[in-house]
Amino acid sequence: MRLSDIEKRVDLSLIACALILSGIGVALIYSTGQGPLAASRVGLYFKQLTWLGVGLGALSVAAALPLRIYDGFAKILYLMAIVLLVAVLVVGETRYGARRWLDLGGFLFQPSEFAKIAVILFLGRILSNRRTDWTTFRSLMLPVAVTLIPLALIFKEPDLGTGFSLVAILFGMLYWAGVPALNLAVLVLPVVSMLCSFWGWVWLIFFGAQWLILHRSRLSVVHYVFVMIGNGALGTATNKVWNSLEEYQKERIISFLSSGVDRMGAGYQAVQSKIAIGSGNVIGKGFLNGTQKSLAFLPQQHTDFIFAVLGEEFGFIGCCVVVFLYAVIVWKGISIAARARSRFGGLVCAGVVSMLLYHAGVNMLMTLGLAPVTGLPLPFLSYGGSALIVSLAVVGAMAGIAGRLHEY
Repeated sequence: MRLSDIEKRVDLSLIACALILSGIGVALIYSTGQGPLAASRVGLYFKQLTWLGVGLGALSVAAALPLRIYDGFAKILYLMAIVLLVAVLVVGETRYGARRWLDLGGFLFQPSEFAKIAVILFLGRILSNRRTDWTTFRSLMLPVAVTLIPLALIFKEPDLGTGFSLVAILFGMLYWAGVPALNLAVLVLPVVSMLCSFWGWVWLIFFGAQWLILHRSRLSVVHYVFVMIGNGALGTATNKVWNSLEEYQKERIISFLSSGVDRMGAGYQAVQSKIAIGSGNVIGKGFLNGTQKSLAFLPQQHTDFIFAVLGEEFGFIGCCVVVFLYAVIVWKGISIAARARSRFGGLVCAGVVSMLLYHAGVNMLMTLGLAPVTGLPLPFLSYGGSALIVSLAVVGAMAGIAGRLHEY
């Protein structure tokens, strides 16, 4: 098959951006394995290369599958994801105080990563129904329920960062399906109520703003009363939710909200990350020359804080290159979603873009100290087989949809 024929079937530039980011990730993981205190990370780059090979296979398969296969198997994949999420709570591996992995003969598989794909496909199948009026709140009950079930199971692990990625996927796909912005705002109100309830006077202001939003959304009296009472009850129950969090999760949130608190404890990672990125200046210290990394001042440098290694060794310019590559992937994903004649295909692209944008955005903000430390990997760059394979697979799916823009 000629290159021109391949280009007609898939978006090669989209795939190229994902592969360049993956290659940068392997190089950075190799760098974290160098230095006198990096014995535990030596050889991790080779494992990442192996998973990159598996990810390329997943990308190729995902790009080759027609849309009707995704649509037809969406419900089955969703049910499989629920079973796996339940299984990990029962027989999963516990590491870093969380039970998130299934041991598959030496390979630690993270079901929550697979669940993101399953939710995207199942939501795409539901929201592609043109006979449903998605501007009504009653119609939103099914997609919200489909998201809340795996969300609750992932929170139970606990994994708040990955759990909230499902929320980002839901809102991105609902918006693309044509749900009015005011209706989406009403769905966000319970979360805002819980956050505002920590400060009494802020909570009162919230209820005033809530009344205005609900008034403009033209809810029925029954729905209006239900939302008001429900948000009030959730805000009142916030203390119970707070007490159910693990201690390390509370410390991370408090450290983020209170600048300078516990700089040697819960806030240590964010502080060292900002030092590493700042020390890189414009062009960085050079590949393998990062001191924060080599002297192990920066924890979790090969996973959650890989962006800090990039900033230290390649500086502001290196960070800009990576951000540009992510921006190209997001822009192309939105472009494919807009041009796809298949409503299902467009919604899947919207879900993938929402997922990647959430992961990349939150991770980079986290390394800059602008978001709480959530243990969220940076797509394509962070060490980890499940996340890399899933990221490449969803890019392959988008590239395949780009080659089938005229399919219904």
